[in-house]
Formats: sequence, structure tokens, C-alpha cells
Amino acid sequence: MWFVFLFLLLVKPAIADEKTDYLYQYDLYNQSYQVYNEKKQINLKYNTIATQKELFTATINSINARNFALKTYLIALQIDLNKYIALDTESTQKLQNELLKWENWLESQQKVVNNINSDQDLKKWAELFQQKYPQIQNAIYSALSQNEINLRLQTLSKIQLLASNIKVDPKIKPQSLQWLDSLTSKSEKITKNLQNAKAIYQKNLDQQKFTNFYPDIKFEINSATSTLKEATNDLKLTIVKFVIP
Repeated sequence: MWFVFLFLLLVKPAIADEKTDYLYQYDLYNQSYQVYNEKKQINLKYNTIATQKELFTATINSINARNFALKTYLIALQIDLNKYIALDTESTQKLQNELLKWENWLESQQKVVNNINSDQDLKKWAELFQQKYPQIQNAIYSALSQNEINLRLQTLSKIQLLASNIKVDPKIKPQSLQWLDSLTSKSEKITKNLQNAKAIYQKNLDQQKFTNFYPDIKFEINSATSTLKEATNDLKLTIVKFVIP
């Protein structure tokens, strides 16, 4: 029975169903972007009023498709964060609210973009989007980070619960305690790694510019994951070596 629980601790979650919609919308965006590129090449060749108009329409369509795909992705992230929200409710809800803010902003921009009727207005909107997008990136990478942190916290919680149950199992030999006691130091190390990861994204979340902080977070999360595996192996050794037949 113990081995069943150990296996479940390290199983990776499947891709969420809600991301299917994002992938579909992203495919639509790619299609619209291809049309934009085709119209761009045609306009470069002929540069007539008709080709300019077709290029302008294709640009608007591509922008709307991109914004809708991005909005759909933000929705998927909000739903994903619900899976392990109980592990750090306050931080997770803050990120969900941040994602919702940008989801609403993207929603509001569809009408704005549809009302653009000149290259000058289009340029102004593009400059606005370039100002906003780094903040959206910070929100996305922060949400991805918190979700991974929450998953590791859940795994750690299950390992600790399993260790507690093993300690009180009458079939466990007293010698097993030396193996189980090592879990305390490993738990502290895991918690520290996850706190470091959280501190990194929190430092960057509200920045107006985007710097790719995710590799630093992955380093901390990978370290935590490695220690989680060590803790799981310790439990396996405890069960194999010290369970009384």
C-alpha cells in the first residue's frame, strides 16, 4: 500500500483541458498572421490603395486574434492556479487577480482596435501594447512559478503525512526513525528553495519591464524537486528495510 502512495507523489499532472481552447485560438492567430504576411508581401510588390487596405485589414485581424489567444491563455492560467490554491491561497489569489486584470484589459482592446482607421492610430496602439506586454509577461511567469511552487508544496505535504503515518505503524521497526528523521532537514531545504523561488517572482511581478527571471526560479524549483525525490527514496528504504514482515 505504501508504494502506491509513493508513486502518486511524483506523477506529473496531465495537460489541463482548459488549455485546449488556448491552443485552438493560438492556431487561429498563426493563420491570421500568415495572411498578414501574405498581404504584406503583396503590398510591398504592388503598393496600391487596394493592397494597402487589405494589409491594414489583415493587420487588425491578426492583432485581434493574437489578443484573443493571449486572453484565453490568461484564463487557462487562472483555472490552473485553482488546482493547488489551498497550499498558498493569498499569493495564488493575488496572481489570479493580476491575470484577470490583464484579461479584462485585452478584452477592452478589441473594440479599440476595431475602431482604428489610420496607420498613425495603429502605431499609437502598437506603442501602448509594447508598454503593457512586459507587465503581462511578468504576470504570466509569476503565475507559472506559483503553480509549480504550490505543486511541490502539495507533494511535500503528502510526503510528511505519509512519514507521520509510517511512524505510528506498529509494523515499523524502531531503527526506521533515523531514516524518517532525515525528512526534517530535507523539508527545511525544500521549503527554503520554494521561498527563494517565490521571492524572485514577487520582486519582478510589479515591474514595468520584463527580464527573464524564470531560469532562476526553475533552478530553485528543480533543487526542491530533487530533494523531494530524495525524501521519497528515504521513505522507500524505510518501508523496504524496516517494515516488520
